[in-house]
Amino acid sequence: MIGYHSHRILTHSNAMIVAIAGTMVTLIALRAAPSRWLYAALGGWIALGLLSKFGYVAFFGAILISCLLEPSFRRVWLDRRIAITLGVAAVPIILFSIVLVVMKQDVFFATADVIAANAKSKWSNVLDVFAGAWIGYLLPLIGIVALVFLPLNRGEGGRASTQERAAIRHLLRSMILIGTVVTLVGVLAMGSISLRDRYFHVFFLMAPVYVFAELERLGGWQRRVKLYLGLLAALAIGVMAVRIAVTVYPDPRLCGRCVSAEPLAKLRPVVLAQLGSAPTLIAADRMSAGRIRAAVPEARVVIVREFGYRPPARPSTGCGQVTGVANGFGVYAPARMEGTAIDIFAKWWSPWLKPRRESFWQITPLPADSELCR
Repeated sequence: MIGYHSHRILTHSNAMIVAIAGTMVTLIALRAAPSRWLYAALGGWIALGLLSKFGYVAFFGAILISCLLEPSFRRVWLDRRIAITLGVAAVPIILFSIVLVVMKQDVFFATADVIAANAKSKWSNVLDVFAGAWIGYLLPLIGIVALVFLPLNRGEGGRASTQERAAIRHLLRSMILIGTVVTLVGVLAMGSISLRDRYFHVFFLMAPVYVFAELERLGGWQRRVKLYLGLLAALAIGVMAVRIAVTVYPDPRLCGRCVSAEPLAKLRPVVLAQLGSAPTLIAADRMSAGRIRAAVPEARVVIVREFGYRPPARPSTGCGQVTGVANGFGVYAPARMEGTAIDIFAKWWSPWLKPRRESFWQITPLPADSELCR
């Protein structure tokens, strides 16, 4: 909730990534030279991660189990000073929980609703997502590293494995394997279909560190770093070229709905002109809500069929329901009242595509006391 409200769209993911990196660095430092300050810092990272995104819970569970399996890291958690970590982490979490109770915001129910069991779930779909996460995110990294560093590698300059380096490698490897496999088994056991390949990011974030730790032990990599960096630069340029192509030539055959090229920002001036500087907007679903929030950061965005969490109420200068953002016009649209609905036709900036694509959105103003605007 804190992460969600601190930015118009994805700050909560960025904050979680920082918390994961901070947790790992602090754990490694604690293993080498434990101190009260480091234990306090670990508590701060845990609090930041938990308050940023629930994905941190999965990471923390995996890294905790992995630490307990590695003797040198196990001592970090069994030290009496871990009470400092728990105390530092507990303070902001308790304060946040009090705020949730006072504001009657049930974020835990909302999360449970997303991952709940589904009668239509198919284990094959879950396995497809699991395979897609490995193939789409981890294997390309391993493939490029293997292509550059393994052929004709004679192991020159390899560093002998010490107990300290081996412990870190074992920890990272265990975290990746335990996290991904336990997540798969848990989702299958719950009968949920709410699994996305991006959910595995929390376990794969440390994969580059692990891969290069293994390369350091293997050796033969020093002279090939420039080649590796060149390939990364070529890939980055390729990604930029694709993004540019989607913008200048948003043909459905190239990019489908071409969401990144849709001129959703053209909603903002109309919304502010018609509904004021602090509007409440109703979206059809979570996807639409996220895109509207990105396009109109001044707005409080709620969802028609809200199952749990709802952004806190605030004074509003106007209220309206927006349709046509994600699921098409009219999916959850209220009955049209003649003369009140605001139709918006927006042509895309697509200099290479003729005729130009066009989006159609409708804003239906609603009374301030409408149930949807609460």
